[in-house]
Amino acid sequence: MNFKKYFSLFTVALLFAALFASCSDNDHKDKEIIENPLAEDFYILNRGNWGMNDASIAYFNAATQELTADIYKSANSGDGLGDSAQDMIIYGNYIYVTVYGSNRLVKLDMNGSLVASLEPKDASGSPLQPRSLTALNNKLYVTYYSGHSVAVIDCATFTEEALIPVGRYPEQLVITNNKIYVANSGGMDYPVYGNSVSIINLSTLTVEDSVIVEINPCSMQAASNGNVYVISLGDYSDEHPNTLQVIPAGQTTATKLGAGTYMSQADDNLFVLYTPYYTPDETCVAKYNAKTGALVSDNLIPSVQKVNTLSSINAQPLSDNIFITDAPYSSDGNLYVYEADGTAFGNALDTKGAGPQKVCFVTK
Repeated sequence: MNFKKYFSLFTVALLFAALFASCSDNDHKDKEIIENPLAEDFYILNRGNWGMNDASIAYFNAATQELTADIYKSANSGDGLGDSAQDMIIYGNYIYVTVYGSNRLVKLDMNGSLVASLEPKDASGSPLQPRSLTALNNKLYVTYYSGHSVAVIDCATFTEEALIPVGRYPEQLVITNNKIYVANSGGMDYPVYGNSVSIINLSTLTVEDSVIVEINPCSMQAASNGNVYVISLGDYSDEHPNTLQVIPAGQTTATKLGAGTYMSQADDNLFVLYTPYYTPDETCVAKYNAKTGALVSDNLIPSVQKVNTLSSINAQPLSDNIFITDAPYSSDGNLYVYEADGTAFGNALDTKGAGPQKVCFVTK
Protein backbone atom coordinates (compact mmCIF):
# COMPACT_ATOMS: atom_id res chain seq x y z
CA MET A 1 0.00 0.00 0.00
CA ASN A 2 1.44 3.39 -1.01
CA PHE A 3 0.50 5.65 1.89
CA LYS A 4 1.85 8.74 0.14
CA LYS A 5 -1.05 8.87 -2.29
CA TYR A 6 -3.37 9.69 0.61
CA PHE A 7 -1.51 12.86 1.56
CA SER A 8 -3.59 16.02 1.45
CA LEU A 9 -2.44 19.64 1.41
CA PHE A 10 -3.26 19.65 5.12
CA THR A 11 -0.78 16.86 5.75
CA VAL A 12 1.95 18.48 3.66
CA ALA A 13 1.58 21.69 5.61
CA LEU A 14 1.93 19.78 8.85
CA LEU A 15 5.08 18.13 7.53
CA PHE A 16 6.76 21.52 7.09
CA ALA A 17 5.75 22.40 10.63
CA ALA A 18 7.42 19.22 11.87
CA LEU A 19 10.76 20.31 10.42
CA PHE A 20 10.86 23.19 12.87
CA ALA A 21 9.61 21.30 15.93
CA SER A 22 11.96 21.02 18.89
CA CYS A 23 13.50 17.60 19.44
CA SER A 24 13.12 18.21 23.18
CA ASP A 25 9.46 17.14 22.91
CA ASN A 26 10.59 13.51 23.06
CA ASP A 27 13.15 13.97 25.84
CA HIS A 28 12.51 11.91 29.01
CA LYS A 29 14.66 13.45 31.72
CA ASP A 30 12.97 11.62 34.59
CA LYS A 31 12.70 8.12 33.13
CA GLU A 32 15.18 5.75 31.55
CA ILE A 33 14.69 5.20 27.83
CA ILE A 34 13.90 1.57 27.07
CA GLU A 35 16.36 0.06 24.59
CA ASN A 36 15.90 -3.66 25.23
CA PRO A 37 12.21 -4.38 24.49
CA LEU A 38 12.13 -7.30 26.92
CA ALA A 39 13.64 -5.33 29.81
CA GLU A 40 10.13 -4.31 30.94
CA ASP A 41 7.27 -6.35 32.41
CA PHE A 42 4.12 -6.58 30.32
CA TYR A 43 0.72 -8.27 30.20
CA ILE A 44 -0.99 -9.84 27.18
CA LEU A 45 -4.78 -9.94 26.97
CA ASN A 46 -5.91 -13.06 25.09
CA ARG A 47 -9.47 -12.67 23.82
CA GLY A 48 -10.09 -16.42 23.64
CA ASN A 49 -12.38 -18.29 21.26
CA TRP A 50 -15.95 -17.07 20.91
CA GLY A 51 -18.32 -18.95 23.20
CA MET A 52 -15.54 -20.98 24.87
CA ASN A 53 -15.09 -18.88 28.06
CA ASP A 54 -11.32 -19.08 27.65
CA ALA A 55 -10.23 -15.44 27.78
CA SER A 56 -6.97 -15.05 29.71
CA ILE A 57 -4.13 -12.76 30.74
CA ALA A 58 -0.48 -13.77 30.37
CA TYR A 59 2.28 -12.00 32.32
CA PHE A 60 5.87 -11.49 31.16
CA ASN A 61 8.42 -11.09 33.97
CA ALA A 62 11.42 -9.16 32.66
CA ALA A 63 13.64 -10.33 35.53
CA THR A 64 13.14 -14.00 34.72
CA GLN A 65 12.35 -13.54 31.00
CA GLU A 66 9.40 -15.90 31.46
CA LEU A 67 5.79 -15.61 30.28
CA THR A 68 3.20 -17.05 32.68
CA ALA A 69 -0.14 -18.23 31.29
CA ASP A 70 -3.58 -17.27 32.62
CA ILE A 71 -2.65 -15.42 35.79
CA TYR A 72 -6.34 -14.66 36.42
CA LYS A 73 -7.21 -18.35 36.77
CA SER A 74 -4.19 -19.00 38.97
CA ALA A 75 -4.99 -16.07 41.27
CA ASN A 76 -8.73 -16.77 41.56
CA SER A 77 -9.06 -20.41 42.60
CA GLY A 78 -9.35 -21.71 39.05
CA ASP A 79 -12.15 -19.38 37.96
CA GLY A 80 -11.91 -18.16 34.37
CA LEU A 81 -11.88 -14.56 33.18
CA GLY A 82 -14.85 -15.19 30.89
CA ASP A 83 -15.85 -15.13 27.25
CA SER A 84 -14.30 -12.78 24.67
CA ALA A 85 -12.12 -10.28 26.51
CA GLN A 86 -12.04 -6.98 24.65
CA ASP A 87 -9.80 -4.37 26.30
CA MET A 88 -7.30 -3.98 29.14
CA ILE A 89 -5.56 -1.00 30.73
CA ILE A 90 -3.22 -0.53 33.67
CA TYR A 91 -4.18 2.47 35.77
CA GLY A 92 -2.64 3.21 39.12
CA ASN A 93 -1.82 -0.10 40.75
CA TYR A 94 -4.66 -2.01 39.12
CA ILE A 95 -5.55 -3.78 35.90
CA TYR A 96 -8.97 -3.15 34.36
CA VAL A 97 -10.45 -5.51 31.77
CA THR A 98 -13.65 -5.63 29.74
CA VAL A 99 -14.97 -9.10 28.95
CA TYR A 100 -17.48 -8.41 26.23
CA GLY A 101 -19.11 -11.83 25.80
CA SER A 102 -19.57 -12.33 29.53
CA ASN A 103 -20.77 -8.74 30.11
CA ARG A 104 -18.05 -8.18 32.72
CA LEU A 105 -15.92 -5.26 33.78
CA VAL A 106 -13.24 -6.35 36.26
CA LYS A 107 -10.68 -4.68 38.51
CA LEU A 108 -7.61 -6.78 39.33
CA ASP A 109 -4.48 -6.29 41.36
CA MET A 110 -1.16 -6.62 39.56
CA ASN A 111 -1.07 -10.36 40.32
CA GLY A 112 -4.42 -10.93 38.63
CA SER A 113 -6.51 -11.34 41.78
CA LEU A 114 -10.08 -10.09 41.44
CA VAL A 115 -10.71 -6.92 43.45
CA ALA A 116 -14.15 -5.98 42.10
CA SER A 117 -16.43 -6.64 39.13
CA LEU A 118 -19.50 -5.22 37.42
CA GLU A 119 -22.03 -6.84 35.09
CA PRO A 120 -23.91 -3.79 33.75
CA LYS A 121 -27.51 -4.23 32.55
CA ASP A 122 -30.26 -1.92 31.39
CA ALA A 123 -33.65 -1.51 33.05
CA SER A 124 -34.99 -4.61 31.31
CA GLY A 125 -32.06 -6.73 32.44
CA SER A 126 -30.33 -6.88 29.06
CA PRO A 127 -26.51 -6.86 29.14
CA LEU A 128 -24.83 -3.60 28.15
CA GLN A 129 -21.58 -5.35 27.07
CA PRO A 130 -18.60 -3.22 28.18
CA ARG A 131 -16.18 -2.78 25.30
CA SER A 132 -13.30 -0.27 25.59
CA LEU A 133 -11.59 1.59 28.42
CA THR A 134 -9.71 4.74 29.33
CA ALA A 135 -9.10 6.49 32.65
CA LEU A 136 -8.35 9.91 34.13
CA ASN A 137 -8.42 11.46 37.62
CA ASN A 138 -9.48 8.22 39.31
CA LYS A 139 -12.42 7.75 36.96
CA LEU A 140 -12.80 4.90 34.50
CA TYR A 141 -14.62 5.62 31.23
CA VAL A 142 -16.11 2.58 29.51
CA THR A 143 -18.03 2.21 26.27
CA TYR A 144 -21.16 0.06 26.61
CA TYR A 145 -21.49 -1.47 23.17
CA SER A 146 -25.11 -2.59 23.35
CA GLY A 147 -25.99 0.31 25.64
CA HIS A 148 -24.88 2.93 23.07
CA SER A 149 -23.32 4.89 25.91
CA VAL A 150 -20.23 5.71 27.95
CA ALA A 151 -20.20 4.84 31.64
CA VAL A 152 -18.28 6.79 34.27
CA ILE A 153 -16.95 4.44 36.98
CA ASP A 154 -15.35 5.56 40.23
CA CYS A 155 -12.09 3.60 40.40
CA ALA A 156 -12.03 3.41 44.20
CA THR A 157 -15.60 2.25 44.84
CA PHE A 158 -16.03 0.62 41.43
CA THR A 159 -19.54 1.97 41.13
CA GLU A 160 -21.19 3.63 38.15
CA GLU A 161 -21.60 7.37 38.63
CA ALA A 162 -23.00 8.43 35.26
CA LEU A 163 -24.15 7.07 31.92
CA ILE A 164 -23.71 9.26 28.83
CA PRO A 165 -25.66 8.37 25.66
CA VAL A 166 -23.53 8.49 22.50
CA GLY A 167 -23.89 6.99 19.01
CA ARG A 168 -24.66 3.44 17.97
CA TYR A 169 -22.35 0.62 19.14
CA PRO A 170 -19.42 2.68 20.46
CA GLU A 171 -15.93 1.19 20.25
CA GLN A 172 -12.73 2.86 21.44
CA LEU A 173 -12.50 6.21 23.22
CA VAL A 174 -9.72 8.65 24.14
CA ILE A 175 -9.40 11.67 26.42
CA THR A 176 -7.66 14.91 25.47
CA ASN A 177 -8.13 18.60 26.36
CA ASN A 178 -10.91 17.84 28.86
CA LYS A 179 -12.95 16.00 26.24
CA ILE A 180 -13.74 12.36 25.51
CA TYR A 181 -13.79 11.31 21.87
CA VAL A 182 -15.88 8.19 21.18
CA ALA A 183 -15.95 6.15 17.96
CA ASN A 184 -19.55 5.23 17.08
CA SER A 185 -19.18 2.18 14.84
CA GLY A 186 -22.81 1.20 14.27
CA GLY A 187 -21.24 -2.24 13.85
CA MET A 188 -24.24 -4.41 14.66
CA ASP A 189 -26.47 -2.48 12.25
CA TYR A 190 -24.68 -3.75 9.13
CA PRO A 191 -24.87 -2.53 6.41
CA VAL A 192 -25.94 0.76 8.04
CA TYR A 193 -22.67 1.54 9.80
CA GLY A 194 -22.09 4.58 11.96
CA ASN A 195 -19.96 7.47 10.73
CA SER A 196 -19.45 9.77 13.71
CA VAL A 197 -17.19 10.49 16.66
CA SER A 198 -19.00 11.91 19.71
CA ILE A 199 -17.24 14.62 21.73
CA ILE A 200 -18.10 14.60 25.43
CA ASN A 201 -17.32 17.56 27.69
CA LEU A 202 -15.67 16.08 30.79
CA SER A 203 -16.87 18.95 32.99
CA THR A 204 -20.55 18.51 32.13
CA LEU A 205 -20.51 14.84 31.08
CA THR A 206 -22.67 15.66 28.08
CA VAL A 207 -22.10 15.32 24.34
CA GLU A 208 -21.27 18.79 23.06
CA ASP A 209 -20.40 18.03 19.43
CA SER A 210 -19.66 15.29 16.91
CA VAL A 211 -17.37 14.75 13.95
CA ILE A 212 -18.35 13.02 10.71
CA VAL A 213 -15.80 10.38 9.69
CA GLU A 214 -15.62 7.44 7.29
CA ILE A 215 -18.06 4.62 8.08
CA ASN A 216 -17.45 2.09 10.86
CA PRO A 217 -15.00 4.02 13.09
CA CYS A 218 -13.42 1.71 15.66
CA SER A 219 -9.87 2.62 16.75
CA MET A 220 -8.87 5.88 18.49
CA GLN A 221 -5.57 7.43 19.62
CA ALA A 222 -4.71 10.91 20.91
CA ALA A 223 -1.44 12.86 20.65
CA SER A 224 -0.09 15.11 23.39
CA ASN A 225 -1.11 18.25 21.46
CA GLY A 226 -4.78 17.19 21.21
CA ASN A 227 -4.80 15.67 17.73
CA VAL A 228 -7.16 12.68 17.64
CA TYR A 229 -6.64 9.79 15.23
CA VAL A 230 -9.44 7.53 14.05
CA ILE A 231 -9.41 4.33 12.01
CA SER A 232 -12.66 3.49 10.23
CA LEU A 233 -12.91 -0.09 9.03
CA GLY A 234 -15.41 0.73 6.29
CA ASP A 235 -17.59 -2.04 4.88
CA TYR A 236 -14.70 -4.25 3.73
CA SER A 237 -15.12 -3.18 0.10
CA ASP A 238 -13.04 -1.12 -2.32
CA GLU A 239 -15.62 1.66 -2.12
CA HIS A 240 -15.25 2.05 1.65
CA PRO A 241 -11.78 0.77 2.64
CA ASN A 242 -9.99 0.92 5.98
CA THR A 243 -9.07 4.57 6.51
CA LEU A 244 -6.85 6.46 8.95
CA GLN A 245 -8.04 10.01 9.71
CA VAL A 246 -6.97 12.86 11.96
CA ILE A 247 -9.20 15.29 13.83
CA PRO A 248 -6.84 18.23 14.50
CA ALA A 249 -6.88 19.64 18.02
CA GLY A 250 -9.87 21.90 18.61
CA GLN A 251 -11.50 21.12 15.26
CA THR A 252 -14.62 19.19 14.31
CA THR A 253 -13.62 17.95 10.87
CA ALA A 254 -11.58 14.89 9.94
CA THR A 255 -8.88 14.62 7.26
CA LYS A 256 -7.84 11.35 5.61
CA LEU A 257 -4.19 10.38 6.04
CA GLY A 258 -3.87 6.83 4.75
CA ALA A 259 -4.97 3.25 5.33
CA GLY A 260 -5.03 1.35 8.60
CA THR A 261 -6.55 -1.52 10.54
CA TYR A 262 -4.99 -1.22 14.02
CA MET A 263 -2.90 1.50 15.64
CA SER A 264 -1.02 2.39 18.80
CA GLN A 265 0.60 5.61 19.99
CA ALA A 266 3.37 6.27 22.48
CA ASP A 267 5.48 9.38 23.01
CA ASP A 268 3.84 11.03 19.99
CA ASN A 269 4.85 8.24 17.64
CA LEU A 270 1.82 6.72 15.93
CA PHE A 271 2.24 3.21 14.53
CA VAL A 272 -0.43 2.01 12.09
CA LEU A 273 -0.82 -1.60 11.03
CA TYR A 274 -2.68 -2.13 7.78
CA THR A 275 -3.79 -5.69 7.12
CA PRO A 276 -6.32 -5.87 4.26
CA TYR A 277 -8.29 -9.11 4.06
CA TYR A 278 -8.37 -9.47 0.28
CA THR A 279 -4.89 -8.17 -0.57
CA PRO A 280 -2.48 -9.50 2.07
CA ASP A 281 0.52 -8.47 -0.05
CA GLU A 282 -0.33 -4.85 0.90
CA THR A 283 0.07 -5.52 4.62
CA CYS A 284 2.43 -2.99 6.18
CA VAL A 285 3.29 -0.91 9.24
CA ALA A 286 3.42 2.88 8.86
CA LYS A 287 4.85 5.35 11.34
CA TYR A 288 3.51 8.90 11.75
CA ASN A 289 4.49 11.87 13.84
CA ALA A 290 1.37 12.08 15.99
CA LYS A 291 1.79 15.80 16.76
CA THR A 292 1.94 16.82 13.09
CA GLY A 293 0.28 13.98 11.18
CA ALA A 294 3.41 13.67 9.01
CA LEU A 295 4.25 10.25 7.58
CA VAL A 296 7.68 9.09 8.77
CA SER A 297 7.74 5.64 7.14
CA ASP A 298 5.20 3.80 5.00
CA ASN A 299 6.85 0.37 5.34
CA LEU A 300 8.64 0.22 8.67
CA ILE A 301 8.52 -3.58 9.07
CA PRO A 302 8.60 -5.34 5.66
CA SER A 303 8.76 -8.79 7.29
CA VAL A 304 5.32 -8.30 8.86
CA GLN A 305 3.78 -9.57 5.59
CA LYS A 306 4.90 -13.07 6.62
CA VAL A 307 2.43 -13.07 9.53
CA ASN A 308 -0.98 -14.38 8.48
CA THR A 309 -3.49 -13.38 11.16
CA LEU A 310 -2.37 -10.06 12.59
CA SER A 311 -4.54 -8.97 15.50
CA SER A 312 -2.99 -5.91 17.21
CA ILE A 313 -0.09 -3.45 17.28
CA ASN A 314 1.27 -2.08 20.55
CA ALA A 315 3.82 0.73 20.97
CA GLN A 316 6.12 0.40 23.95
CA PRO A 317 6.34 3.66 25.95
CA LEU A 318 9.71 5.45 26.11
CA SER A 319 10.90 3.67 22.96
CA ASP A 320 10.07 3.04 19.33
CA ASN A 321 9.81 -0.69 19.99
CA ILE A 322 6.72 -2.37 18.57
CA PHE A 323 4.84 -5.48 19.72
CA ILE A 324 2.57 -7.11 17.12
CA THR A 325 0.27 -10.04 17.83
CA ASP A 326 -0.86 -12.87 15.60
CA ALA A 327 -4.06 -14.80 16.31
CA PRO A 328 -4.18 -18.08 14.33
CA TYR A 329 -7.53 -19.83 14.53
CA SER A 330 -6.33 -23.29 15.52
CA SER A 331 -3.68 -22.56 18.17
CA ASP A 332 -2.41 -20.10 20.75
CA GLY A 333 -1.35 -16.71 19.50
CA ASN A 334 2.12 -15.35 18.87
CA LEU A 335 3.84 -12.11 19.84
CA TYR A 336 6.41 -10.55 17.50
CA VAL A 337 8.72 -7.87 18.87
CA TYR A 338 10.47 -5.29 16.67
CA GLU A 339 13.06 -2.65 17.45
CA ALA A 340 12.87 1.00 16.42
CA ASP A 341 14.31 0.38 12.96
CA GLY A 342 11.82 -2.42 12.25
CA THR A 343 14.29 -5.24 12.93
CA ALA A 344 12.81 -8.34 14.56
CA PHE A 345 13.95 -8.79 18.17
CA GLY A 346 14.46 -12.47 18.91
CA ASN A 347 11.92 -15.17 18.10
CA ALA A 348 8.14 -15.01 18.37
CA LEU A 349 6.69 -15.65 21.82
CA ASP A 350 3.73 -17.94 22.46
CA THR A 351 1.06 -15.71 24.07
CA LYS A 352 -0.22 -18.67 26.12
CA GLY A 353 -3.77 -18.14 24.92
CA ALA A 354 -6.03 -17.79 21.90
CA GLY A 355 -6.68 -14.50 20.12
CA PRO A 356 -4.15 -12.07 21.59
CA GLN A 357 -5.87 -8.70 21.69
CA LYS A 358 -3.61 -6.20 23.47
CA VAL A 359 -0.26 -5.76 25.24
CA CYS A 360 0.00 -3.50 28.31
CA PHE A 361 3.42 -2.41 29.55
CA VAL A 362 4.50 -1.78 33.14
CA THR A 363 6.65 1.35 32.84
CA LYS A 364 8.64 1.87 35.99
